[in-house]
Amino acid sequence: MSIAFPFRENCTYDSAGVSCKVPAGQYFMMGDNRDNSSDSRIWGFVPADHIVGRVLYIVP
Repeated sequence: MSIAFPFRENCTYDSAGVSCKVPAGQYFMMGDNRDNSSDSRIWGFVPADHIVGRVLYIVP
């Protein structure tokens, strides 16, 4: 399944896919259900001062 990726500054689009350079002080957030998540692919980069939670566990 292909997910539409809206145009973003700092991103390049080619036949290999999408590549983004995340600006300093910002983050690219990904949802855990990629097919149905509204994350940085939709909303763009997230400034560090907008992040209020913390990671408790990362599943390898």
